[in-house]
Amino acid sequence: MAALEAARARKPAARAKAYWLERLDSGTLWGHPELPLAKDPSAITTPRFTQRVVRVPEPRWAVLKEHAAAAGLTPSGLLFAAYAETLACWGAGPRFTLTTTVANRPPIHPRILESVGQYSDPMLVSVELDRGAPFAERAKALQERLRTDLDNRHFSGIEVLRELGRRSGGQPRMPFAFNSAIGYPLAGVDGSALELFGPEVHTVSQTPQTWLNVFAMEQHGGVVVQLDGVDELFPSGLLDDLAQGYQRLLDLLADDGEWNNHSFDLLPAEQRERRHARQRHRPAAAATAAAARAVRGPGAPHPAGGSGDHLDR
Repeated sequence: MAALEAARARKPAARAKAYWLERLDSGTLWGHPELPLAKDPSAITTPRFTQRVVRVPEPRWAVLKEHAAAAGLTPSGLLFAAYAETLACWGAGPRFTLTTTVANRPPIHPRILESVGQYSDPMLVSVELDRGAPFAERAKALQERLRTDLDNRHFSGIEVLRELGRRSGGQPRMPFAFNSAIGYPLAGVDGSALELFGPEVHTVSQTPQTWLNVFAMEQHGGVVVQLDGVDELFPSGLLDDLAQGYQRLLDLLADDGEWNNHSFDLLPAEQRERRHARQRHRPAAAATAAAARAVRGPGAPHPAGGSGDHLDR
């Protein structure tokens, strides 16, 4: 505690505070992802989390890391960008903010890396998805934002939210989180170490003020991504579909040609077919509407009271 208090009095902490206050002043810290909700979060008094797991086996994970390195991304940067893309496909919007965690083990003891405890601070990362750029460029831009925020990690996400609440008079939250244990500084330490106590039977995280918590780790040469979410909060099946979409995106990105795509169709097969059916129906519906307008004459009102644009809704 003494080391942390001393750190707050140093120049990096003052610089970080100024950085985040400027972000708040400029309005470049977006709100959380606007995924559809089934109920008001305040109505859930005892949230219960359920876990979905996304796995990439060792051979495919090795290929993904090669593609990521070629694009200038770290493995964690790739998984973070893919998570943001997946959220956007389910209604998050083009701009939103995610909560990440940053390891914070101050060098106060020679064996600090071997100690067990809570050595992380939350950090807020704003995501802006420019569909005019291919995925590789969007992911690289997001990683650059992440690195800039990391340089200013000495003013934590909790402190940023407190300041935001003070300004707004409310209780702001950033309930979508991403965490990665990939690249731990001790060689040979990864998620496989969890099995030193025997095979894993059940695991789930339950984090206050969090709706969807994602945790990535390497295990047996591959990668495992756990998605722990509050099912009751979202429409039925949404988190299942989202996890499957995330799996689909990582599988697609094993093909380096996919990195040049500007968007991805991650919808489940049934939803994809319904969308295609609507698209096939549109030309005929539009032609019928045009013919009806021609019969009525150019000045006649549309039967629905509008211009016919409702056909696409």
